[in-house]
Amino acid sequence: MTVLSRRVMLGGAVSAACLSPFSLQSRTADSLRSTIVETSSGRVSGRRVNGVTVFKGIAYGETTAGAGRFRPPRPRAPRSGVFAAVDDPPEAPQREPGVAPPSRASVEPDWPMLPESEDCLRLDVWTPSADPEKRPVMVWFHGGGFAVGSAAGLWQDGGNLARHGNVVVVSVNHRLNVLGHLYLDLLDEQFAGAGNAGLLDLVLALTWIKDNIGRFGGDPENVTIFGQSGGGQKVSMLLAMPAAAGLFHKAIIQSGPAPRALESAYAADMAQRLLVKLRIGKGELRRLQDIPLAQIMSAYFQVFRETGGYGVLGILQGFAPVVDGKYLFEHPFQGQAPSTSADVPLLIGTTRTEMTFYTLLQDPGADRMDEPSLRARLQVLFGADVGLVYDAYRTNHPSLSTWERYALITSDWPTRLYSVWIAEQKARLQRAPVFMYRTDWQTPVMDGKLMAPHAIDLSIVLDDTAYTTSFDGGGPSVRRLSQQMSGSWVAFARRGDPNIRALPAWPRYEPDAGRATMLYDRECRVVNDPDGADRSALDRIVAKRSPAARTS
Repeated sequence: MTVLSRRVMLGGAVSAACLSPFSLQSRTADSLRSTIVETSSGRVSGRRVNGVTVFKGIAYGETTAGAGRFRPPRPRAPRSGVFAAVDDPPEAPQREPGVAPPSRASVEPDWPMLPESEDCLRLDVWTPSADPEKRPVMVWFHGGGFAVGSAAGLWQDGGNLARHGNVVVVSVNHRLNVLGHLYLDLLDEQFAGAGNAGLLDLVLALTWIKDNIGRFGGDPENVTIFGQSGGGQKVSMLLAMPAAAGLFHKAIIQSGPAPRALESAYAADMAQRLLVKLRIGKGELRRLQDIPLAQIMSAYFQVFRETGGYGVLGILQGFAPVVDGKYLFEHPFQGQAPSTSADVPLLIGTTRTEMTFYTLLQDPGADRMDEPSLRARLQVLFGADVGLVYDAYRTNHPSLSTWERYALITSDWPTRLYSVWIAEQKARLQRAPVFMYRTDWQTPVMDGKLMAPHAIDLSIVLDDTAYTTSFDGGGPSVRRLSQQMSGSWVAFARRGDPNIRALPAWPRYEPDAGRATMLYDRECRVVNDPDGADRSALDRIVAKRSPAARTS
């Protein structure tokens, strides 16, 4: 499945003239106009493309190689000259050394493989104009869990959202996997923070945004963080981080609830496994900053495979954020929403059938499963409670096929259920509004087998559906939905309320009064507690056995 072209190609020379922060140097064609902005890390030059000024790869932190490895990030020191911010930045290291990655060019010729680098603390900015106007700022965190991904790709380009919504969009690269989350804190105090280094990168990026985004036409006092899948998990974590308090003012979690981080004992065990692979003793941790990156990544992938890989979407495992008692004092949403972000409005939701694409990727014939096969698959997830789940969904959805019921169950557990739990806990603080949605719009590709899969609303929200027709099918229906969803997201970023004229009135989510939920579909509508019988059944069955079970 193609998910599209990787970058905007911006050629031509960049003027090195010293201009004021808001000045614009115009040339004859829109694509040739350049803008130079003075930032805390030096002057950067972007390019005018389709009515938006684009800056790619601005460094917000120093390299994380060498002495910076497994340490909290350091702000980028000012550089002389003008940095030509016209190319996608390198990806954070995430590939296995010696193993050839899939050829992206064979799938999509304009999707080159970007280089990897430990000098990856960089961000992109799209702005209608680098002028003194104070526009809402929308900070996008890419997906891929805490293991892979980057800000690049036309399907998550911020230009259309910036232009159509009159907002400033920022997208952030940061440390991932073992480089971002190796919990060494208990072994050597000089590595305190290593277990949450990737999150600290995001905090530093938000600090850079607070200090600099006004020069790009944005309002540092109106910042919304949002992300899909792993990006939503990052939003979940930042809501509980005191270091991030005050750096953002609204939050959106798309198909990425993360109510719990890792426990310190588990994270310490993962770190020890890696050190054994590298033959590094407790008193030799300084060697981690000197050995070749390839050795660390090779050891990481060995541990990754031995400990179960990615696991279940929504339940963190492996190398990920940890409750370390220094930067993350508590699980984000375990019984009660974090007080550090109590006043931050939240928009949260999922798609209706999150796991269909992944299921068919692993088993192309899964859509033809029979009843015994359905029960066997559910047995893996629910053990002794398989009969209760099976009977509940069969009773609640008697007209659906086994494939459709399986798709609903694996979407509800755990992604939708976790999202509901987060919304409930946040709403019960009664400090800031919460809005709940579900994307029910079904893609026609693959003969409709995917229904409403994970990530179907990614490019729809970002107004980038021109680049994802092989996933969403294109056409007027998806374009209309994109206008509605992206419009809602911009409205929420602007004033903390996603209501727009193109949609029915959307009440706040109240767990004790309606559970109003916007269903994004070919005809959008608000429904109170959609599929509530499913939710109630899972709440009773799963809460007692879930790693994220509520304590309230």
